[in-house]
Amino acid sequence: MIEAITEAAPRHEVDEALARALQGLYDAWRDRDEATIRSCFSGRKDLKLWGTDGFERIIGRAEADREFANWIATCPPWVSIAPMHRVMHARDGMAWIADDVTGRWARGDETGSEEYRITTVWERENGAWRIVHANFASPH
Repeated sequence: MIEAITEAAPRHEVDEALARALQGLYDAWRDRDEATIRSCFSGRKDLKLWGTDGFERIIGRAEADREFANWIATCPPWVSIAPMHRVMHARDGMAWIADDVTGRWARGDETGSEEYRITTVWERENGAWRIVHANFASPH
């Protein structure tokens, strides 16, 4: 769940809150928990979500609400999604996080992993961090 923090919080607290919020998104995606995934994203009309493939493009919250279930369904059954490398910065109620992640999946007897990049831009909304832009991309 996304953590609320005060504007006067020290940088390490902001970084920790953002890291928890992003891990909450990863955990919800792993669990295919659509309600929690939705709660991570802003209600803004200019919300932007991009994926690797051309069809993986969502603009605005209304389209996100219509398409989240389809996006989730195209993903493999994740067992874990873990950042291997992270760069992040927050200032004045805005933040960005760039992660190189490894997603591990399992389907019956099949298992595998996928390396990809996730870049998220966050904004404070009513005391909570919400994603206003995200790019999920496989470099392969």
